[in-house]
Amino acid sequence: MGSEMCIRDRTDLQITVGEVEYFKGICAQAGLNEEVELKLRDFISAKNYFGAQELLEEQKVRKDYAQVLLGLADLVKGTQDLESAKMQVDNERSLQAIERLEALYEVLKKYGTEKYVSFDLGLLNQYNYYTGVIFKGYTYGVGDAIVTGGRYDKLLSYFGKNAPAIGFVVVVDDVLEALSRQNKKPHTGLDGCLLFYTPDSYDAALKKANQLRLSGVSAELIPVACDQDCRRADLRGRLRREAMLIHADGSCEQLKS
Repeated sequence: MGSEMCIRDRTDLQITVGEVEYFKGICAQAGLNEEVELKLRDFISAKNYFGAQELLEEQKVRKDYAQVLLGLADLVKGTQDLESAKMQVDNERSLQAIERLEALYEVLKKYGTEKYVSFDLGLLNQYNYYTGVIFKGYTYGVGDAIVTGGRYDKLLSYFGKNAPAIGFVVVVDDVLEALSRQNKKPHTGLDGCLLFYTPDSYDAALKKANQLRLSGVSAELIPVACDQDCRRADLRGRLRREAMLIHADGSCEQLKS
């Protein structure tokens, strides 16, 4: 969704992405308990360098660990700094967090939206159930994020289903206020195009989606295991005005409901 918004409106949306496992990995290595970790999280989220420093001194955290943690409180890192962030840690949990951000950046480049995304390793949410990537989206006209979300691999298990997930919330009132202040009217039409793709045709489908979005047409990417899956009855019911099956060679097959 964020990628499509960036493509449609090249300048009015910025996404900040963090990875809570980088922070948690350092805290675990430093021997911080959950209560101290939560307090430190609050200080870093608020960019309160002095509060974080005082807390770490009280806990007698080793100087090198404290230095890395304090660096999270006052620095937003671009992609060029991810390698530097990786060099500052030696625990597997934090290293894997950086590797996931690097992999995410490669996907963003395929969408052509990497310039609208920055990485902030100090972006930490007050909710402790997030287990990986978290993000916030900003635009002109309002002073806070209009979209927030992240990954929570264990949360759904508390409700009877053990499944990883990513969720987000859009602050509709703030979106409408921003559109009003930017003198823009929201698009309310339901027309658009579904693009079905198999694992080997993802790149071709993404290229087609970007072309449609640049021309003002909403495009939704639907993964299927094989070509025949897009003809299943439950998926056919989702077909709107137009739907296509994208093949690996870039050719498009029109589908009918």
